[in-house]
Amino acid sequence: MDDDVHMESNALKILQSIIDKTEDKNLQRFPIMIGDELKNSKDIRPEDVILLRFIGYAASMKLVPENNDEPFQVSTILLDGTPLNVFNLEPINCSGLLEISRIAEKIDYSPLKARIFDLLWVLESSLREKYIYAEKAISCYISGDINNKVWSDSGIKEFERAYRLSKKLSKDGLITMVEKRLYDIFNSGTDDIVCWVADLIKRIEPNFRKRTDVLKNKGVDIASKLEGLGGKFEKAGDFHKAAIYFELSSKYYEENSEDKHIAPLVQAADCYIQEADKHFDSDQALDLRSSGFFQDAIDLYSKVPKKSQDEYLINTKIAAAYCKLRTSNKRLLKHMDPLCIRSENLGDIKIEAKRFVSHKKTIWESLLYFSKILAIPSCKSLKESKSAKIDQPSIDHLYGKFDLEQNGKTIAKTHAVEFAEGQASIDKIVETHLIRDFNDEIKLRVDSYILPALEQILSEYAISKDYVFDICNLSPIVPISNIQLISHAIWLGFERDFSTAIHLVAPQMELIVRTQLNNNDVDNTLKGKNEEKNIEEEKGLSSLLKIKGINEVFNGDEIFELTAVFAHPSGPNLRNKVAHGLMNDSSASSSAPIYAWWVLFRMVMHSIEMPTQKLDYE
Repeated sequence: MDDDVHMESNALKILQSIIDKTEDKNLQRFPIMIGDELKNSKDIRPEDVILLRFIGYAASMKLVPENNDEPFQVSTILLDGTPLNVFNLEPINCSGLLEISRIAEKIDYSPLKARIFDLLWVLESSLREKYIYAEKAISCYISGDINNKVWSDSGIKEFERAYRLSKKLSKDGLITMVEKRLYDIFNSGTDDIVCWVADLIKRIEPNFRKRTDVLKNKGVDIASKLEGLGGKFEKAGDFHKAAIYFELSSKYYEENSEDKHIAPLVQAADCYIQEADKHFDSDQALDLRSSGFFQDAIDLYSKVPKKSQDEYLINTKIAAAYCKLRTSNKRLLKHMDPLCIRSENLGDIKIEAKRFVSHKKTIWESLLYFSKILAIPSCKSLKESKSAKIDQPSIDHLYGKFDLEQNGKTIAKTHAVEFAEGQASIDKIVETHLIRDFNDEIKLRVDSYILPALEQILSEYAISKDYVFDICNLSPIVPISNIQLISHAIWLGFERDFSTAIHLVAPQMELIVRTQLNNNDVDNTLKGKNEEKNIEEEKGLSSLLKIKGINEVFNGDEIFELTAVFAHPSGPNLRNKVAHGLMNDSSASSSAPIYAWWVLFRMVMHSIEMPTQKLDYE
């Protein structure tokens, strides 16, 4: 017993000393300070070292409140995914957990106590003890004083964790305690905290009927206060903040089935337009924010019920917002260069690809950067490079090449350069070589650029199907008759289901090419041999990309890329393989379908900024 008291008091004494010396009480500093104490202190028992390192480990971890089962992650993670600050939990047994809980009880710092009890809840196997630790964690999480700095730094996550954990335990008393504390903070907090609390309640329990009596009937009161604050910020010219308050107010009004939600919804959209106009009309050469705000406004206008659209002139407002959004995007794409990396190290390239799209102000901005992660392959540069090689003697020039399927079937043949008849034949051979070379490059493009950037975006945002639909709805190249199919194809990529997506991407890409030709009065049909029957047949994608007039619609680089990816036997030939059922599990999940998906996504995104149908990316 004496040893236990000594162990507890020694570890607690060191820990309390660290707490007293830390002015800002930042939990992230505790592991370093504990480490310094362990180095400088003498005669520390091994048991104390283990306990103190465990507490430091608990303090250092990143709180992820939306994950009920694994609420903690290692706090320091490099951009390439390498975790740091790993602590070996194996020496901590049941008695060790109990000892840690005793120390936590006597710590005079609630945020640290909450962390320790919450981690004990995760690690403890005894159901009874788990619930005790969980209740203590919840109590500690919501006990601290709240101000703007505390709430923005850690308070919002701690309250969210407490709220979610109380619901997981399904104990009405705990839920009531958390909701009462939240409502008290809502009524007494600053304007910013009012918004944060209201948003937290709405996110965690969107169904007001499932809230306790503390909050169940407070929806209209919360909505009214938010609406008032929205008006306050609108008058002050802070349109972005006003839009956030109006939008949240509308959500609370709507949950009570009141038509009052329509007015603040429109006010929120109007404020987004006013905020966008400030950046749109600024003297700065490029302001990335206007596009995102215009998109936010369009999304909100679209939610207004049809019966009220005429009253609020919704169609007129959406049309005006569309016009400005396209102009804004045109400016943005004009100043946005594709990612250029000098390093040849694949690890460095992946890190830079993630950085290129990360930490943008809006989903829209992040997706625009993603659409510029790679430049369209320059056909001219590829030809010059290949032509120079062909001028040099090579054994490849003496023999033709064959492209074989895995079953041994010959699907393409390239004649030897030495036996080419005329410049046209040489050009055709060069094109085939270019497509082969580009086919080899696709895997690098996907693995080093597209997938890392996509994973970064998905770690920051949830790309909903409705959001992708709205993007396609803005695009002039997406036919209205096929907007569901094309938006679904793109959305599947954001769900990482590329093997399914390619079966929509390939035919819809052909449709887009055909539609653009039709819009530019380029005849793209094949007349039947029997003229009496007056039969016209649609040409396939490979024929469309060679048709006279194609250069009036697409530039040479676009034509090469589409041919190389979709319509040439020496490339992935995705259009043909999808149309004839030749895709298998392996080929459907390879790099080519992923690249094809990104090409479709890029074309849709870049078309939004164009005032005409011509797709000119330069």
